[in-house]
Amino acid sequence: MSDSVSIVSDEVLYAGRLLDLVSRTLEVRKGNDSFCYSIEVARRPPGVRLIVYRDREYLLLREYRSELSRWDFRLGGGKIFETQAEHLKFISECGNLIERAKESVVIEAREELGVEVNSASFIRKSCAGATIEWDLYFFQIDTFTTLSSGPQPEHTELLSAEWHSPESIIEMIKNGAFSEDRSIGVIMQHMLNRRILP
Repeated sequence: MSDSVSIVSDEVLYAGRLLDLVSRTLEVRKGNDSFCYSIEVARRPPGVRLIVYRDREYLLLREYRSELSRWDFRLGGGKIFETQAEHLKFISECGNLIERAKESVVIEAREELGVEVNSASFIRKSCAGATIEWDLYFFQIDTFTTLSSGPQPEHTELLSAEWHSPESIIEMIKNGAFSEDRSIGVIMQHMLNRRILP
């Protein structure tokens, strides 16, 4: 018998439009022993993040973020589902989450970055942690066409799309101007894999 931890059940304690809070029972197996315990988990629908790279530059968002009370650089992206109920229904029907995420990639690329996606590749999934369930699906936009209209953000979004070199991005990360930590890890990995770090 191998050691493992598995989810036994989730009991919804609170359900909002975008997130819910559940009491999650986990079963731990260690050798010949097993036991259960519970934790509270905040859950929300997953999101997508887009890596657009061309001619040694990355297409980033410059976006005003209310949680930071300032402008921030980040990868383009957004929600895969508009509500947690829609997300849970999709999961219960055994939908293909990667394919659904690709649909969001096309929408977010057009709205936030002003590009039409011709092809995209899934890179990886980033999990937030044991007590926060908010997965981000990272995609590389392999081929695209720049739209003459530019970005078409939602009316609540303040943003622009800008091309930046790896050197510029490293400086943004150092000085805190690019602050979404999970995206920093993935874009750094992208640079390392392509041997383009300054």
